[in-house]
Amino acid sequence: MYRRQITVILISILAAGASSGPARIETTIASIRVDEASAQQGVHAQIEQRVQQAARDGARFIVLPEYAFARPERRNSAAQFKPQNIPGPDTEFLSGLTRSLKVWIVAGLAEQDSKGGFHSSVLLISPAGNVEQIHRKIIVRSGREDGDATRGNFRAVQDTIDANGIRIGIMPGDDIRIGIPRLAERGADVVFVPAIWPEAEAKEWGDLCRELTAEYKVTIVIADRHGATGRVYFADGAVKNGREPIITATVRIARPGWSPVSKLGLPPTVPGRNFEPSGPELAELGRQLFFDTNMSSTRKVSCASCHQPDKAYTNGRQTGVGVHGRLTKRNVPSLLNVAFRPVLQWDGYATSIENFTKYPITNTSEMDFHYIDEVPKYVNSKPEYAEAFRRIFGVNRIEFPHVAKALATYERTLLSANSPFDRFFYGGESGALDASAKRGLALFRGKAVCSTCHAIGDRYALFLDFKFHVLGVGYDAATKTFADIGLAGISTADQEGLFQTPSLRDVALTAPYMHDGSLATLEEAVEFYNRGGVPNPQLDPAIRPLNLTAQEKRDLVRFMESLTGEHGGFAKPAQTQVAYGAN
Repeated sequence: MYRRQITVILISILAAGASSGPARIETTIASIRVDEASAQQGVHAQIEQRVQQAARDGARFIVLPEYAFARPERRNSAAQFKPQNIPGPDTEFLSGLTRSLKVWIVAGLAEQDSKGGFHSSVLLISPAGNVEQIHRKIIVRSGREDGDATRGNFRAVQDTIDANGIRIGIMPGDDIRIGIPRLAERGADVVFVPAIWPEAEAKEWGDLCRELTAEYKVTIVIADRHGATGRVYFADGAVKNGREPIITATVRIARPGWSPVSKLGLPPTVPGRNFEPSGPELAELGRQLFFDTNMSSTRKVSCASCHQPDKAYTNGRQTGVGVHGRLTKRNVPSLLNVAFRPVLQWDGYATSIENFTKYPITNTSEMDFHYIDEVPKYVNSKPEYAEAFRRIFGVNRIEFPHVAKALATYERTLLSANSPFDRFFYGGESGALDASAKRGLALFRGKAVCSTCHAIGDRYALFLDFKFHVLGVGYDAATKTFADIGLAGISTADQEGLFQTPSLRDVALTAPYMHDGSLATLEEAVEFYNRGGVPNPQLDPAIRPLNLTAQEKRDLVRFMESLTGEHGGFAKPAQTQVAYGAN
């Protein structure tokens, strides 16, 4: 008789605390076995029964193991997993549970590939029944065995999500060596991992989990089809596991005592590296460095030369202007709300704010500290900087990563929200938008289909989809080439013309527009989309002529003007007397 066990880990999380002090997170975990072969019910009925019981017991998060809905027809074959589209029967079943029980579910499913194979996917489904995130691990081609597979796009899916004031991440078991550090960089408090680890490798994977939790101060919750029913790896090194039908554990997590305060319209928590030093003094140190023109080869250009506060941290020009008047390749993107972006730059090359800082500093067309070691050489030469870094990091000599962390800490404070749109949409202030802006909002979410890429959520709006699109900007029909190949420059040729979706927050202050700065006004940008972009073989399917009237175009512009929020960088606290370097 074929016997299969499904492990279900159920998490109940209660968070307390605010940005001014440590947050206390309590997590109740239950691990449940479901024996499909001996039960008189199917997999769905068994899972539903267990999840309902867990919800009655107070569970808020439910984690299914990898291939939770696998069938036994053909073992050791892709056909065993009966891949389905997402949404499909299994997804809809889980979404129904989340809606009725008001729980979050993480599940490992086999997702149907358009070419007949499947993705090995991990889904995060919210209490509203929405698939909030999909992590695609591998693609197995039609008719192939599991071992003949290719990995999915790792870069595009790695981020945390705010869930009731805590930041959670999802990750398939095989990717934790890379994935846990990445999610920790994105502020993860807890990472949920559907796994399918062979029992023979249980110790190896367990040792790795212990190392990762100790280094990155993140709790890892494992739901596995093999080995122990459930495992929880705590940041302090403790481990809870068991083979009983139900196991329980309590997780207590303390965030750093300081983090940027979010605003109306943004996620309640701001992603940050919980495993590294932070605080107002480090943010102030980063602010001083940000405005310090000595951080360039000519001693005349700073980060703020291109990212000017009064222009929403852009420069108001078609491209950036660096040392000796040299022009950059692309338009300067705003740094407002950069904390919420999992990858940065127009082509997504930088995978964190810390990683991003080195590019403008070392680029010959920007600040031209050509060799990265010139940065710590300068900072070490300034007694005020050296003393501040020593006090914060406990080091006697500053290295570039310390400088990057200071700049990144400051840049995470550059938040903009509480705009007229936010006060209307999230604050219930009916008079915050005038009639034209309200019509523009309806167009934005309807006929103009802007929100397809510039998303507006039920709880907050980043006006992002965290994806890359081809709009045709810079395409030459005669030569059939792009002036800037975009993502293809750091990836493969088939990614030509792809660029990240920019946020529209404060968009009225960030002209000109597009990655090449080729559109001077919001009116020109609206007309560009109204025409359906620039036709080319790679044009995104969502880009098509909109047939907007003159009034509708004006209403869209008026709505986008309502996205100008309250913003400003971190201000030095009154009690902080020391100044570092130049203003």
